[in-house]
Parts: sequence; C-alpha cells; structure tokens
Amino acid sequence: MKLKELFLAALYPEDVACCVCNKEAVLNSHGVCRACEELIVPAPGFSLSEAVSGASAGIKYNDAAADMVHRFKYFDGRYLGKNLASFMTLPQEWQADVIIPVPLHPERLKERGYNQSLILAGELSGRYGIPVRDDLLKRIRNTLMQSMTSREERRANVKDAFSASKRCRGISIILVDDVITSGSTSEECAKALKAAGADKVYVIAACYAGGQES
Repeated sequence: MKLKELFLAALYPEDVACCVCNKEAVLNSHGVCRACEELIVPAPGFSLSEAVSGASAGIKYNDAAADMVHRFKYFDGRYLGKNLASFMTLPQEWQADVIIPVPLHPERLKERGYNQSLILAGELSGRYGIPVRDDLLKRIRNTLMQSMTSREERRANVKDAFSASKRCRGISIILVDDVITSGSTSEECAKALKAAGADKVYVIAACYAGGQES
C-alpha cells in the first residue's frame, strides 16, 4: 500500500468511521452513524429529457452529501463509493443489459487517477449482476468541470462532448453518474447512446442537486 493510501486509511478508516462525520461510531448499513442519519435525505423524484427512459438518485445533494462527494472525487476517497452506492436502488421496471459510467476525458482521468462513476457502476454491478461496460461511451472533448460553470453554461459545456459505439445498438443501458444537477451531462450521454442505436437509456446518480448550483 502506498504512503498516501496508508495516510488516507488512517484518516478515514473504513467500516469504523462514519462516512459523513468521520467519527468512530456504531454505523448503519450505509456506513452512517446515528448522529448523522438525519443529515442524509432521500432524493426526490425527477425526470430528464425524452432521451432518458427513467431517472433516479440515491440522496439529496445537501451539505453532508456534498462533503462525501468532494472527498470521493478529489481526495482519493474511493472507499466512499461503497457508501454512496448503497443509497442507489435500481427501480424494478428498469430492465437493462449493461451499466455504463459517465466517462472522464483521458486527461482528466490521468489527473484524478480514477473515474468515480466507474466505481459506483462497479458497486451496482456487484449487487444486481448487470455487467459494466466502460468501452461503449467516450468523452471526446475535455470540458470544464460542470461545477465550475453556471446553470446556463452547463448544456453548452457538454454539447457533443460524448461519442458512443455502434455496439450499443439494440441494448438497454443504465448510465451512472455521481451527481445530477441540471441533467445536462446525463442527457448528452443519453443522446449519444441513442444516436448509436441504444434501445433505452436509464440514468441513476448517487446524489440529486436539482435546482442547486453545485
């Protein structure tokens, strides 16, 4: 184990410390202590564009969720993928052939070292037995991070930023993201998948920040 990983493991011990407050405590099935349970709020129902056959998220993006996502994405908190994915439940009516994570551009992937959406996809795959395919959708333009753009700029920022393989033809797909705010990223991915012949595209995220600039 690398020195950085040892340091992070000591700072944020898995299965011992609460994934919200990082304090050692008795944890529930999501890895949350009793004191923090009220901070985690289920995500409301929402819908996206007509390219998306169904959309869902685990929890509402509030201060507690934002802290978890920030550590998950930017502080090598890969272990938090298990906690965040535990809040994500696929609706029974979603019948899919594969799970696809929202891709990072190769330069961003090199910088970060991992794709957080792929980690979430892997957790869902293990639970539901649906294979993950991260080779069917590519980000072909290195866009700004959506969190750095205004709500009005988000759609333009990701427009035509994705390309899907023709191997998507005829299959139904669950697209996985970490946070949905405006839905622009998910909708552009879905449009690319549908253009490549995908039958249905469902979208699920760990957090829903609808109406928030996060």
